[in-house]
Amino acid sequence: MLNKVLSTLIIITGAVFLSYPWISNWLFEHRTNSIVNSYQENMDKTDDTMQEEMLLRA
Repeated sequence: MLNKVLSTLIIITGAVFLSYPWISNWLFEHRTNSIVNSYQENMDKTDDTMQEEMLLRA
């Protein structure tokens, strides 16, 4: 009984460690897309003359 529980626990732990890179990458992409979408929405709200001024200042 203890052997079955231990082997199951080892398999679950291994699966968690193997899935970590995939989960980490998904979270990173989700956060990045959120930031880009927020920036794009702000730029869509800004008129063209303001955008040109911002480009000249940069």
